[in-house]
Amino acid sequence: MHGGYGGMNILNGINMTLEADEVGVIVGPNGAGKSTMLKAVFGLLNVSQGEILLNGQPIQNLPPNQLVQRGMGFVPQEKNVFPSLSVQENLEMGAFLKPQNVKRMLAQVYEFFPPLYEKRRQPAGELSGGQRQMVAMGRALMAEPSLLLLDEPTAGLSPLYMNEIFDRVKQINAAGVGILMVEQNAKQALAIADKGFVLAAGQNRFTDTGAALLADPDVAKSFWAASPREKCVNELAFFINNVVIAGSVSGSIYAIGAIGVTLIFSIMRFAHFAHADMMTFGAFMVLLLTTLFPAAGASVGVPTAVLMLPLAMLLTAALGRRHRQDLL
Repeated sequence: MHGGYGGMNILNGINMTLEADEVGVIVGPNGAGKSTMLKAVFGLLNVSQGEILLNGQPIQNLPPNQLVQRGMGFVPQEKNVFPSLSVQENLEMGAFLKPQNVKRMLAQVYEFFPPLYEKRRQPAGELSGGQRQMVAMGRALMAEPSLLLLDEPTAGLSPLYMNEIFDRVKQINAAGVGILMVEQNAKQALAIADKGFVLAAGQNRFTDTGAALLADPDVAKSFWAASPREKCVNELAFFINNVVIAGSVSGSIYAIGAIGVTLIFSIMRFAHFAHADMMTFGAFMVLLLTTLFPAAGASVGVPTAVLMLPLAMLLTAALGRRHRQDLL
């Protein structure tokens, strides 16, 4: 399939196949054409070349209202609820083509998303981001689709709600609804995917089962950038391991040496023996130089000791001398 906006193609020959009972996940870097692909499937932009088949029937370039009648639902990433309407009114809007099924479908949506029942009379605009996403998904389900398109359903959500949405996706699929979703949290999404499609520059780069893509080292090397949460955890672990632990251990060792030298100086009456200050400056120098020279400070080696021990000793001795002068 080829397609895009105006006369410019964003999709340059994408091929995808998804069975009726499968979860398909589209991932890839920014600008790869992921959301554009969903919009093309749902008739929101022009397909210039190729076919889109739903249950064997061509549907490319049909308007969205006809696609809903044929069994397709779409949940956009943003502005996907009516904020001034209540939760239940939002859901009822999704059943405008099948008003006779409102009561039955409401019961099913509330079964998928129990928190919505408790907030059914509350304006959707007052809900949290995760709850609004539940409303948007529930509204699309009110039309009883056989295929549900989700555009980044966990974008901007907390880890708690992100896991909740993935659980609901699996539950909806188990109820007989095919899922095709674009997702920024690639690893978590592929973990529940029957099929995964990795796009780059509007083309297929990798296509396989979700498990196979997760295990593929070429995919990992090319596309698995750490999430903001993973980056934060990694940076915190690096700080603890290379600064706090290494700095504390090294600082204690160097400070003991500085205490010994200063003790000698104090016996010779060149300095005042101040334990707290010596420990502080010894640790401070290790922390400072570990941060400036992480390769040297990551372990207690000879270059580190040669560099830090004299500095800790000198600063400690100098501070001790000042204390002695203050006492005098």
